[in-house]
Amino acid sequence: MRITTISVKSSTKRVMEKAKKVYEMRVKKRVSWDEFLLSLLSSHKTVIKDIDILELNESEAELLKNLLRRGRESWRERV
Repeated sequence: MRITTISVKSSTKRVMEKAKKVYEMRVKKRVSWDEFLLSLLSSHKTVIKDIDILELNESEAELLKNLLRRGRESWRERV
């Protein structure tokens, strides 16, 4: 397995950490970043539907949406 890194702004990382923590509470177990992101992208309707639980402000919500959109596009190119 090849491991890579993703560079994001600190504000983006905080938003992603909040989302991961909420997801872990929902599934009642700790998950890796890989598991979290794959779950988020494969079932985004289920996870994002409840994203208001994170109490994101408008800029945080837009930042997370844009990050996911750009990530999905680049992942498609690599596959």
